[in-house]
Amino acid sequence: MMNQQANTREHAIRYLIDLRITIIDSVVLQATTLAQLTDIKSELTRKAIYCDVTKCGKLVEVLLNYSKQISIEQLGMAVKPIFNIIIGINSVLLDRSKVLQQDFIDTNRFSDDYDTDLEYVWSNPYLFANGNDFSKETIESNRNLYYQEETALLIESKTQHILKTLINLISQHLNIGQKFQLDIESIGVTIEKTTVNDIINKTIKQSNGAEIHLKIFEIDENKLFVTLSLSESIEIIIPRDKNLQLPTIILQNVTNLTNNETYFHFNYFNITHHMNLSTSLHVEIQPNNKNLAYFTIIYFDNVSNLDINQIDEWKLFCPHDNEKDPYSLFFNNTRIKNHHMVVLGIREVDTKSYCFDKNLTFPWLYDQKKVHFTDDYSLRVFMSGCYYLDENNEWRADNLIVYFILSGNDNDTGLRLLGTEGSIL
Repeated sequence: MMNQQANTREHAIRYLIDLRITIIDSVVLQATTLAQLTDIKSELTRKAIYCDVTKCGKLVEVLLNYSKQISIEQLGMAVKPIFNIIIGINSVLLDRSKVLQQDFIDTNRFSDDYDTDLEYVWSNPYLFANGNDFSKETIESNRNLYYQEETALLIESKTQHILKTLINLISQHLNIGQKFQLDIESIGVTIEKTTVNDIINKTIKQSNGAEIHLKIFEIDENKLFVTLSLSESIEIIIPRDKNLQLPTIILQNVTNLTNNETYFHFNYFNITHHMNLSTSLHVEIQPNNKNLAYFTIIYFDNVSNLDINQIDEWKLFCPHDNEKDPYSLFFNNTRIKNHHMVVLGIREVDTKSYCFDKNLTFPWLYDQKKVHFTDDYSLRVFMSGCYYLDENNEWRADNLIVYFILSGNDNDTGLRLLGTEGSIL
């Protein structure tokens, strides 16, 4: 069904691209139609997306000629399909939607110049293999992702100019104190015109729960600098994208462990990341029996010597201390920045001895008994990150500190609170 609807949308969009734009009413009508056709982002083929951005460019050219005759609401109609396009082209790359059949067929169809172009990227299997895996399925799947990424870069370069033009047009229609706000799935836009004095300690809120809190500024002629010490930050609250699937929480059959000669049940995880892209680590423990207490320890990199007296982090989970379910551990990007491996040790402990005795000294074990579990639990471990594009169009995480806030059952992985340190413009 999704593939059929995607093909229908593509045909409708290709028809729309050839329609003439005559008066301002036709701009409004075609922009509204384009926004509706692109509203379901998972049903946008690459051809449809390319046609979309071409049509948006034509609409913006006409809007420039009618800039004094149009309203800010009409400009908003032209903005929405642009963001739909950006979300649509990146959904497959971020594993948020399935590969469309038509894209897959178009990618793996033999080209007309296949026999004549000896350096044709399409026919180079080494670009699309996974190591020594040169199977047809692997080649075709990775080839499709290659062209999806290529199209995404092309669309990004085209949409940047269109968005810059639209933002300038919108700002011309705003008076001091007015703002334009548009919230679309995964993207929120707020354009506000204000004075320099009013921007100090300003909090910008969006309807999806996102927030940016601006603290301290320095004014140098026409430039606005933000200078921060280690105790100060710009705070950005980012709600979890509910379209992003979390890793499956996996049942741990620990009651049947045969090796009980250690104090903890250990799990090993690779946390290696790109040098410019720091990540945060999330650990969730879901007990089968919610009345049980668990003692957890963490080692970073020190895999060969799991000495209980040399642990890096520890936490005790008691039933009465944790309103959230499951139990959660979080290590922000600065904590794991220079590490490549994490070892998680989990131990079931006696609730009375550990959770009610105020004289206990942690992290050393109180009872020194070997590990024993009376019930199983489930475990989920995943990594997350927040990044920005620099002036060279490269993703970076410099000076970003990611915090974690639990925010209710409807958002069980919480919010991301970003802080920045140092000086930014």
